[in-house]
Amino acid sequence: MMKSILLTISLLSLAATSAVAQCPADPSTAIAGRWTFQAGTFIGQFIVTPGTNRLRVISTNVVGGNLQEYDNGAGSYQLNADCLGGQIFINQAWSPIQWNFTVTPNATFGRVINLFTSEIVRTAPGVYGVAGAGTAWPAPMGSACPGLANPNQFLSGTYNAVTLSGVTVSGGVGSSLRGSIVIGAPGQLTAFLTPTYPAAPPFPTSNPPTQLLPTVSIGGDSGMYSVDGDCQRARAAIYFAWPRSMCYIMYPRISSMGVISFVTTGLNLVGAPLTSTGTIARP
Repeated sequence: MMKSILLTISLLSLAATSAVAQCPADPSTAIAGRWTFQAGTFIGQFIVTPGTNRLRVISTNVVGGNLQEYDNGAGSYQLNADCLGGQIFINQAWSPIQWNFTVTPNATFGRVINLFTSEIVRTAPGVYGVAGAGTAWPAPMGSACPGLANPNQFLSGTYNAVTLSGVTVSGGVGSSLRGSIVIGAPGQLTAFLTPTYPAAPPFPTSNPPTQLLPTVSIGGDSGMYSVDGDCQRARAAIYFAWPRSMCYIMYPRISSMGVISFVTTGLNLVGAPLTSTGTIARP
């Protein structure tokens, strides 16, 4: 019996030591770097500097029918004892955000940060909401576009794994636009997208239509884009034939193989608010 007890204690001690051993010598480096996140319409990047528990944040959100960008966000984080999780707090101008998080391995990106709903936060004086769940992926590092004469070259090529969700005029849960976006001359794009509705009813049938996706052209819908000078954020507009054009803000993420894709949030340029989120990637 005594040997059994001693063996159990030894195993528990080994497990505890193994968990703590996940932390690097300097725990502040555990999630150091630049991360692109997406939590509903709230997207952006937070930058973790080694040697501190502080965050620097650039972000975009749909607030009050507008796309609001905020380049001077600040926050902090706290790690659990095993450095595989903790809490993140972001003090945005429009609303504070707080998440619990875990860090997990990922086949495509090496590892990702899973963001979970945490504290109830104040979204306006006297109005309270909950920070939505989301994900953060590794983002390209550096403060300038790598070897590019024109930042718009950062988006060159064809992205044929595009999914833009929630783009219906109203309602239409589960519908999306799927297809490809071709980047031609710098600053110009063409979107080849197909409306995809939920397989299960209700299928939007109202007349006049109130739950239909934008009308897309068989020959593609033209648009424009631009890239910030540091290549950490891009903007695009797609000129749908009906009911209105959409403006998108995009942030890059990078796979462990160096492949760049984007998370995006969007809003129509005129008229009643029509929001959209999604990803723009290559397979």
